[in-house]
Amino acid sequence: LFQRPIFTTALIAGDVVILDAMYRCGLLDRVPVVFIDTLHLFNETLEFLEDCEARYGFKALRYLPEGCEDRKDWNAKYASDLYMTDVDRYDQLAKVEPLNRALTELEADAWINGRRRDHGFDRAFLDVYEEGGAQFKMNVLAHWTFRDCWDYIEHNGVPAHPLHQDGYPSIGDLQSTLPVPKEK
Repeated sequence: LFQRPIFTTALIAGDVVILDAMYRCGLLDRVPVVFIDTLHLFNETLEFLEDCEARYGFKALRYLPEGCEDRKDWNAKYASDLYMTDVDRYDQLAKVEPLNRALTELEADAWINGRRRDHGFDRAFLDVYEEGGAQFKMNVLAHWTFRDCWDYIEHNGVPAHPLHQDGYPSIGDLQSTLPVPKEK
């Protein structure tokens, strides 16, 4: 059905489940793995990406904010505190634009991602397949829970992002990611 799917990963629990499943199915040489580098990620995330690339034998396509090669470029172009002064613009420049560029440049007809219904109210009724725009969104874990992801990881010996062990249930940008006490 789909000729040019892509998989976007932030390397959180659900994403490594998908990555492992794609590897087991022999799809990593046929489905590009896209990694959006906002230039505001934890060093552990970038190191974990390298670990995953080595483990599974692929090279992610890194998309950065347009016109930026590093944080210095970002600060010169947009200011270091943009995420505090205009979070919507920050998200547009650091996340949305690079994703849209990846979808366009790769001529993707399907976007595989790890969004789940338990990610919050906005996603509570998420469908597995969403039509609209130039590509289908394939929310392959829509009906999974955080526990389901961890069961898969533990059962299959899949490495998880190291910050999960430090109480981070989800891992994004440095300035917007907080640990949660493990008992919660």
